[in-house]
Amino acid sequence: MTDRKRTASPLPFKTLHGSEEIEVWIIPVIVGKGQRLYDAIDPASLKLRLEAQKVFGNGSVLLTYVPER
Repeated sequence: MTDRKRTASPLPFKTLHGSEEIEVWIIPVIVGKGQRLYDAIDPASLKLRLEAQKVFGNGSVLLTYVPER
């Protein structure tokens, strides 16, 4: 089970070894048009910094972001 910390952000940050982070999986699929997951959120307002990235053989990417301090 993931320990979730309450923040003012609308995104679910998880606490891992005392630090907050959010992981975003990008899985390439062709779907045409679809609903945006966080359409009402201005990405610049989140003030996140890319901490790590991992590319998998199937084209999926795991991005780890942490809040800017």
